Amino acid sequence: MTSLSFLRQMLQDVRHQKVRTLLTLLGITWGTVSVSLLVAFGEGLQKRIEKNQHGLGENIVICWPSRTSIPYQGLGKGRRIRVNEEDMEALRREIPEAMFSGEYERDKSAFRRERVRLTPQMSATSPVFAVMRNIIPAAGGRYVNDLDINRRRRVVFLGDKLKRDLFGEGEAVGRTIMIDNVPFLVIGVMEHKEQDSSYSGRDVDKAFLPEATYKGLFTERYVSNFIFQARDAAMVPDVTRRVYEVLGRRHQFDAKDKEAIGMWDTTEGEKFFRVFFGTFRAFLAIIGSFTLIVGGIGVSNIMYVVVEERTRVPHRDAHADRGGGRARLPHHAAGHGRLPGLARRVRRHAPGLSHRHPHHRHAARPHRDGGGLVSRPPGVDARPRRGPEALMSAVLSKAEVAMVWRLFRADAAHNRKRIALTVLAIAWGTLSIVMLLSFGEGMKRAFHRTVRGMGEGIGVLWPGATTRAWAGLNSGRPIQFTDEDMDLLKARIPELAAISREYSRRVPVSLGAKSVNARVRGVDPSFGPMRNLIPSAGGRFIDEADLAEKRRVVFLGDELAKDLFGAADPIGRTVQINQSTFLVVGVMQAKVMMGMYSGPDKGQATIPAPTFKSMYTDARPGNMVYAPVSMEAGDQAKSEIYRVLGKKYRFDPEDRRALGIWDTRENQRITENIALGIQVFLGIIGALTLFVGGMGVANIMYAVVKERTREIGVKMALGAKVRQVMAPFVMEALMMTVMGGVLGTAVSLGLMAVIAALPLKGEAFEFLGRPTFSPAIALSTSVVLGTIGMLAGYFPARRAAGVNPAVSLRYE
Repeated sequence: MTSLSFLRQMLQDVRHQKVRTLLTLLGITWGTVSVSLLVAFGEGLQKRIEKNQHGLGENIVICWPSRTSIPYQGLGKGRRIRVNEEDMEALRREIPEAMFSGEYERDKSAFRRERVRLTPQMSATSPVFAVMRNIIPAAGGRYVNDLDINRRRRVVFLGDKLKRDLFGEGEAVGRTIMIDNVPFLVIGVMEHKEQDSSYSGRDVDKAFLPEATYKGLFTERYVSNFIFQARDAAMVPDVTRRVYEVLGRRHQFDAKDKEAIGMWDTTEGEKFFRVFFGTFRAFLAIIGSFTLIVGGIGVSNIMYVVVEERTRVPHRDAHADRGGGRARLPHHAAGHGRLPGLARRVRRHAPGLSHRHPHHRHAARPHRDGGGLVSRPPGVDARPRRGPEALMSAVLSKAEVAMVWRLFRADAAHNRKRIALTVLAIAWGTLSIVMLLSFGEGMKRAFHRTVRGMGEGIGVLWPGATTRAWAGLNSGRPIQFTDEDMDLLKARIPELAAISREYSRRVPVSLGAKSVNARVRGVDPSFGPMRNLIPSAGGRFIDEADLAEKRRVVFLGDELAKDLFGAADPIGRTVQINQSTFLVVGVMQAKVMMGMYSGPDKGQATIPAPTFKSMYTDARPGNMVYAPVSMEAGDQAKSEIYRVLGKKYRFDPEDRRALGIWDTRENQRITENIALGIQVFLGIIGALTLFVGGMGVANIMYAVVKERTREIGVKMALGAKVRQVMAPFVMEALMMTVMGGVLGTAVSLGLMAVIAALPLKGEAFEFLGRPTFSPAIALSTSVVLGTIGMLAGYFPARRAAGVNPAVSLRYE
């Protein structure tokens, strides 16, 4: 066969088999679309997360000086390390593979423009800081440059939100603001950027000054922190090691003492998300390939049918070629020599059919549609029932169901490959939808678990400074909490279910020669349940007796306990907190957190608030944590907090900068909506994958209808009703769909059991979750399967019911 004749035959097949070709192409097309959509979805989500991550900076490490935890060269542990500009110059000189910038921070300076007064976070840096931190000036402005530093110019660069707070929608560049009553010229405004994380407040709320100007105004010698950026992410570990060596040599501490200089390596977060999205995209690509495989199975299946058709009789176009005109049925197809055997077969499987068709006198002109004869007799049942009427009429008696089952078994025995491939296609589709929905459910639960690690529906309250004049008092007044504020809020606001004050200070926590500079917080007993600090077996959280007696007991984060005690049980043993002995009463169960405000709980030590106050008499509550009586009462509780404390501290209740409130409910809603959106998207893709399998079933059923055209004609001639013609095809499609659904679900459950047994470790897998089967998934899969089975059988069955007996008896 030449290429031209092959192409001609293929085009003739497409013309004569429109439905078959359309369904086959649709299955392959959707398989390709599914793979593309899933991979593109994973790629787009990864780029969005990376963009938010790079808002903080790319390949940077944030460092802050702390205290030594190891004795070194005759010097004791606990010495404070302070880094100055000479240290920064030494780092730049000895480690040329990285860029370094110190950062001086202050949050007590008053910013004023006309009647607007604010106390934002202020940062003094070098020009390279903006490059490392991805701080880009908006059009018409610039960042601090070397000339500003050399001449100690009084210029300021504003975050975009801070600019709006000071100037509204007006122009800021070239105008003057007062910082602690000193005039500063605004030289630029930051172009807005997405920033998922921060270490001292978000850049949108900050003001940036030249470091030399800052040191001259505030006589500051030591940096608050410093950052460095390696040329490549792979160089970060080596640069980190050399930073410890350089500063260790200059400040006489052990270069292995990681507590002396705290470091936050942001490349670790990027590695985490690379693993996470690599796994996520691989999973999506595999599931998308399932859809393509389903479509391929459908093509293979229909090609088996084509082979069988061309094996039994010559291709109809061969007759056309010989006859020189339209395609005709073979002459021997009109004979009746084979009818008695066929009729006996029909009577054997359908004994309820009468011997005469009541309207055998009527005839109709046949027409072709998709290769099958579907002319309808003009007599009884001339118009087949459609929609729900036809589906309802397909309900059969037990004897008729048994007949359908016998026909199905006979057909399965005769067409093993066809049935096997059809069932396999449905099984693949079911596997796809179950795995996608289960993956989405597992991710949703993992998201919920990580969000709940911070606390469910809680609010975090901290003091700020007034920005509006109120009751004869100027703006810019700082607010400071007292112990009485907690009792006041508890008594005045019924919408609060619980509230706790929180003191916090970073101090050495020691066990023998081991010492860790940890954050120690003083809280009330309600703090633990609100923040989901669950004690591990054998331990407990702080209770009321600890508060009343000011006991020196401590509850350790799991990582802090491991750093101090290793694998030993800490409960009942003692540690030193700032040289005072504390009894360990509990260790936190490990948990995953999404979001935090003072560092992860796993590295913190928690003691009773009165005990903390007795140790540090000048301490004031840094913040308060509260839980509303319900998620719906959160907004009312927030408004009441502003009203009650506004009355006490005499500030406008609408002044949202006088008090800062982080309402975690909004974060939870956003996270849960994201997880739900991912689950719905995956479910739609899975359902459409299953519909591809359904198209394969429908395609096969159309071929079956065509094969059984003579048999259908005999049934119609013997008086078969519409439901008796339609029922075998609907039931056969449902049986194949159910068999494939059961097989696919069983394989899915097996795969999930294997995945659950795998020792997958790391934060990426904890964040991603494991595929989780649920009753909702079972119900939705059953509904989709049932719908597909009914549709795949109904339309071919309707064609079968429209067959003209007079014409079908002549069809071969």
